[in-house]
Formats: sequence, structure tokens, C-alpha cells
Amino acid sequence: DDDERRNAMDILQVAKTAAKTHAAAQLSYPAPSRAANRHRRGRAGSTTQRNSRSLSNRQPQSNLPPCCRPPSPNMNATLRGSGITAGLCSHDVSFITRAFRRLNRPYLAQNTNTNTNKRRCIGTSSPSNQSTKTNQSSKGNPYCHHSMADNTLKQKLRSGHPTVGVVTGFHNDTDHVETIGLLGYDFLWADAEHSAANPSSIANLILAAERRGMPTLVRIGYGYQNIIGHSQKFLVAGAQGIILPQCERAEDAAKIVEAVKFPPLGRRGLAGERWNSWGLGEGGTLGDRVRVANANSVVGVVVESRRGIEALGSILSVEDIDFVFVAPTDLSSDMGLPGQIRHPDVVDMVDQAGKTIRAAGVSSGMLALNSDDYIFWRERGFQVMCGVAHTFFTVGAQSLMRTVVEHELDAKFHNTGPLEKGGKTKPESFNTPN
Repeated sequence: DDDERRNAMDILQVAKTAAKTHAAAQLSYPAPSRAANRHRRGRAGSTTQRNSRSLSNRQPQSNLPPCCRPPSPNMNATLRGSGITAGLCSHDVSFITRAFRRLNRPYLAQNTNTNTNKRRCIGTSSPSNQSTKTNQSSKGNPYCHHSMADNTLKQKLRSGHPTVGVVTGFHNDTDHVETIGLLGYDFLWADAEHSAANPSSIANLILAAERRGMPTLVRIGYGYQNIIGHSQKFLVAGAQGIILPQCERAEDAAKIVEAVKFPPLGRRGLAGERWNSWGLGEGGTLGDRVRVANANSVVGVVVESRRGIEALGSILSVEDIDFVFVAPTDLSSDMGLPGQIRHPDVVDMVDQAGKTIRAAGVSSGMLALNSDDYIFWRERGFQVMCGVAHTFFTVGAQSLMRTVVEHELDAKFHNTGPLEKGGKTKPESFNTPN
């Protein structure tokens, strides 16, 4: 509104003045000529009196820009009242940057996210106070905070509510990521295993997802010998969590927890990074942000083989596992039925694995390549359902091409379309394909 805009303008003016004060105090005026000095000595007081005049008492030259002129006494009082000292704005960086953002990017102050009205609840002191800040944060800018400060995804996973994500290997395209976020999906599964993605390209996907209020989980590639180092690159890029593929041992699950969590829960290295806004803005001290990160970061593992399913008991004994995803494609290959993800034996093994996972109080995950898959596995209790971006594209492209072929064949051989105005007829021996 108008009052808010005026307040933002005032804050920006104070900030600009404070930033220039130190430089203005160091300005030296041009030395007067000898003739001017002789004239002034004849009319003015002693040289000692003249030299005792401080620079702050002189009037700045008219050609000095307003933002660089020494502040007036009233402005000095304003600076002190705002906590801004000459040349130093460290204590007020957060509210100055917020004012600048809202003034220059008003669209960021509008909550256009379709996922939930409770997205981006900020916990500044401890995870327990996040829910009480939901209404406060929704009135401001919901996108100046990283998803790590939001416990929505974590709560849905831990409560067993249906949670729907999208797996993408299109690591060089961010438009489809923003589209997925606008459609209301709960999270992005950025795939660094079955793609040529690297931390830099994944970082772009994360930025696009964050722009639309959607957290990102990254499935890392192979490299169990250095899980912590391999995961760190994606966590630094801003991922809210990590998904470990090909999990077959409790030791692997424990390593991924160590990689995602800070001490004392894990061994993740601490620094100023995207998830903590480099220590700027809201969020409290770095210690507060670490506690929030440990509470809201997500750890998922994927079982993709009979050995992994047999080890579910020990895997599920590892604390801080948020969900276990059963990968039907690799499992079918391991069972000697490559690609037959709807074979009765594969379906039965996936179903039994899901029951074991949920019995341990952990959310179970499964692919939903189409609407029928979603209904089938949801009715069997699976909570974390994931579509695949490449399948979305393929199914849509196939549907249109199928319509094109069927329509043009019908028009060509039944004289029902514009192509057959020349008089061509259907050959007697031609059999229209099914």
C-alpha cells in the first residue's frame, strides 16, 4: 500500500545516505588561490581560527550531489534511531534489503504459489515456533526465504500424507521446473543419477523451483565411498534434501544421514550458503539456522533390488530416514523381468516392501507414470508418489501424434478430409492399421 511504499522509500534514503556519509566526510575542497588567501587574511580573523573550523561546519559545494553531502543534524538523529552508523549498515542490512526488494520487485510480495497458503513458514529461533509464524510470513515476501526454513514438506512426509513430486533429468531447462511448481507439486526430484547433470546445472533447477515455492530433493549418482563429499555439492547448491539410490545396507543409509545433517546428528560441513541466505536476512543466528536445517532437511533412500528389499529391516532402523522409495524398473531388471514393472511378481514384491516400510512408521514411495498408477498404488497405501517429467512430455507428444495419424489416415482413405478433394479413393487391398 501507499504507507508501506513511503516507508520503504524512507528506509532506502536513509541507507543511501549512511553508505555515502563516510566518503562525504573524507572530501576535501579545492585549495584557494594565493590572491584569495591574501584577501581572506585581510578580512577574516586569525589563521588559527580559520583552521579550527571543522569540515562538518562548512557548507558543501553546490556541485556536490545530494546523496554525498554531509548529513544534517536531523539526518544524524535518524541514522542513530535506525541503528545505522556512518558508513556501516551491518545491523540493518536485512530490513534495508527487504525494503529494496519490495520496492523494486512488487511481484515478489504477492503469494502466487498454488501449493499451499502455509508455504514458507519461517522459524527464527527454533523449529517448534515455525507454525506460529505462518500468518506473519505470508503477509510479507514468501520467496525471500529458502525452502529449508519451511517445514511443510517434512511434515507431510512424517505424517504420512500424500506427497507428490516430479522426477526430472532435463537438467538444462528451468522453464518446466517453474511450470511444475506453479501446478502445485510438492517437490522436485532432480535426478543426478540417470542424467548428465552436475552440481552447477542442478543449482539452476533449484533456483527455478525456489522461485515458485517448491523445494528440491536431489538423487545423487553412485559413489558410496564418498557419499558425504558427493552430496555436499548439491546441498551447497540449495537442495533441501538428498535421495540415495541403490540402497542395500544400513551403512549406506547411515552415511546419507551423516551427509545431510549437521553435528551432532551428522557430519555436514557448515558455511554461509544458499540454504542459510549466507547469514543475511531473517532466520536468527547461524546456530538457529542449523537447528532449523536439521529439523527440516529431508533424507530419502531408494531400494532397487531384491538385496535392498531383504535389508529393509536394518535400513529402516536408521534414524532420520524420511521415506523409502521402491524403484520398480531396476527391481524388475534384478528379478529377470527387465522393464516389466506391471508383472504380477514385480507388483507383489513392491506391495510387500511398501507394507514393511509403513509398518516401521516411514513413508513409502512409488512411481506414478499415469493416473492409473497413482490410484493403484495409493489404494495400496503408498504415500510418496512421483511422476516423471520425461514421461509427461512423451505421453503428450504420443497422444498428439496418434491423433494426427488416425485423422489423416481416415481422411486419406475415406474421402472425409480436405486432402482428398482431388478424388483419391481407398485401395481395395488396403487394411487400415489398428
